[in-house]
Amino acid sequence: MEDDSKIRDDTFDNIFGIRSDDPDATDAAMDASSGDASSEDDGAGGAPVWGNEPEDAAFDEGRPLAASSVQQTFAKAGDAAAGAARNAGAAMAEGLSALKDVASAAREHAGAKARMREMQAAFEQDSAALQHRLDIESDYTRIVSNETAELQDAGRAAHEATATIESLSAERDQLSNQLSALKAENEQMLRPYKTLVESTRKRSDDTSRILGDARRAVKDAESQVEEVTRRREQSIASANRTLDSAQERLRKVQEELKAMQDNPASALSAIFDLKGEVAQEAASVEAARADVQTATTDSQYAVDSAQQQLFTLRQSLGAAEGDYETAKKEAEDRRAEFDRLHKDATGKERALRHEIDTRVAGIEHAQGVLRGAEDRIKEAQGILDEANEIHATPEITESLMTSVDQQKAELDRQRSHIQALAASEKSLRESTRGKRVLFIAVIVAAVVVLAIILWLIFGPK
Repeated sequence: MEDDSKIRDDTFDNIFGIRSDDPDATDAAMDASSGDASSEDDGAGGAPVWGNEPEDAAFDEGRPLAASSVQQTFAKAGDAAAGAARNAGAAMAEGLSALKDVASAAREHAGAKARMREMQAAFEQDSAALQHRLDIESDYTRIVSNETAELQDAGRAAHEATATIESLSAERDQLSNQLSALKAENEQMLRPYKTLVESTRKRSDDTSRILGDARRAVKDAESQVEEVTRRREQSIASANRTLDSAQERLRKVQEELKAMQDNPASALSAIFDLKGEVAQEAASVEAARADVQTATTDSQYAVDSAQQQLFTLRQSLGAAEGDYETAKKEAEDRRAEFDRLHKDATGKERALRHEIDTRVAGIEHAQGVLRGAEDRIKEAQGILDEANEIHATPEITESLMTSVDQQKAELDRQRSHIQALAASEKSLRESTRGKRVLFIAVIVAAVVVLAIILWLIFGPK
């Protein structure tokens, strides 16, 4: 709290050029400010207007002592303002210089740290490289022995894998040729059986179509027999009804004739006429009997013809069914034979394909072994080449060792330099804290004053 008060007091003194605890100086500054304000209120464009009014001049002449006092007050205020301006300018310059010095020290400190990180990274990299060379050199004999044995073992594995690939590739090609020849042989062998299957299938289809036609014909013939049988019954029934009617009329006429003959009073002419009717009805009965016989004969002939046609068609249907069954069985037998032969042929082809796939899988496995052996050879050769190069160039190891020692010493010096820069920066910050705070306070005060002025000018009226 005491430091803050001291800073505020110093700021006040530097700005106004007076002590905050001096009442006379404070009053003089306030009077100077009031005098300036009065000058601005009484004058236009900065020029005094006392001599423009006779009444004011007369008034001033009547009070000479008061005018002299005002002039002295203005003079003191002007001196105070000039001193305050000089002190404020000096404080601003010192504060700005302090800020620049602190920023420069901070940049130098940060740059030294960055350089330290670069040096540390290079040191660690070179140290790791040196340790790697020392480890290989100390274990050089074992490394050469192990990697030489690894090269020989990987070489044998690569040679065996290459031989396996060549052998399996030859077997694969041979089996592929056998498969192509077997396919051609099977195709040629199956071709006639396939032709027989097609021909017997077509024959079966033809007999099936014929069988269907025969069945439809038999069905039509059966319908025809039923129809002619029905018409025969109707025709015979109609002829019998006609015969019955004629016989009934004949019976009635005969009864009338007998009654007239038994009656002595009957006229001979009437009896003669009735005898004529009896003769006519008897003739009608005979004609009806003849029609019944004719209808029976004719309709029976039609029935016999239809039944004969049905019998013939049924025999054809039986033959068609036999042909269809024979053709169907032959087609099924040919298809079964073809399927059996085709299955045997495809089984042989499938066995060859399996053999080919087995060789291909073996080739792929051997190729994987070969790639692994080549990788082992490459890795072992790289390790062996590196070990030989390090063993053959001890001067590089010595040079790297010297460089690492130098880098370590430089790191120690750089670390000490950074500590010195840090202490210097801390001291500079502590020694210039008041100046920097004062500079910032002046800037803030100026901004506040400017804001107040702008508010007074542009604010609400």
